[in-house]
Amino acid sequence: MVDPNQLESALLNLALNARDAMPNGGELRIESSLETLDASAADELEVPPGDYVQIVIADNGTGMDGTVLARVFEPFFTTKKFGMGSGLGMAMVYGFVKQSGGAIRIRSRQAVGTEVALLLPPAQAGSQTDATAPAANDLNIDLRGRVVLLVEDDPEVRKVVRTQLASLECTVLEAENGHEAADLVENVPAIAMVLSDVVMPGGMDGWALARFVRRFRPEIPMILMSGYAEAGQRHQDDSTAPLLEKPFTREKLAAALNRRGPR
Repeated sequence: MVDPNQLESALLNLALNARDAMPNGGELRIESSLETLDASAADELEVPPGDYVQIVIADNGTGMDGTVLARVFEPFFTTKKFGMGSGLGMAMVYGFVKQSGGAIRIRSRQAVGTEVALLLPPAQAGSQTDATAPAANDLNIDLRGRVVLLVEDDPEVRKVVRTQLASLECTVLEAENGHEAADLVENVPAIAMVLSDVVMPGGMDGWALARFVRRFRPEIPMILMSGYAEAGQRHQDDSTAPLLEKPFTREKLAAALNRRGPR
């Protein structure tokens, strides 16, 4: 029971990693099965016990040692040569699986190969997409595979907005302050759009971040969001980025993204 486009992106990421791990050729195997997790196994993976759909992507390539394996899901960690990978692929796969209520297992041995297992919640018999919830296509927006940088210091608000963005089939990269966001904008070419809160700690608010983005990555669309009335007044004087008033619905977010979306 997952978003099909995000699943496709995750499988593609893992398949490309397997290919890169087999520079002289090898075998790539993708298989699915039904896996039942007992209480002990579920507790270890931090998911409820029960049935899961398991999708395994395995190769017989170079494999990883323990040091690399321990860091494989860290954002920006990569063993690839400079310019060959952002280090975001595995972190995005991990984020997708966790957001979907699943778990991920990885086993690897040097010179033997790597096996990544995605454990995802099964769809209930007879279940179907809620017809009342507009799909991304109905909202005239296509963010599939696009990386949206979400900048928000409140973890609860960030969680809500991240869920809304994920439902629009985009990939979400998060920052909790302006300085962290600016560093990501400067160093992650994959970022296609920035959605930022206005009021943030650390000396760099949303307005300052908007100026930074306009200066260093002018091709990136940016949207500001705020729940403060005075932000609307200031926006009249600085209209470099549209302002989305909190709280907002998924539909209002989609409309704002559609107006400023990647061309």
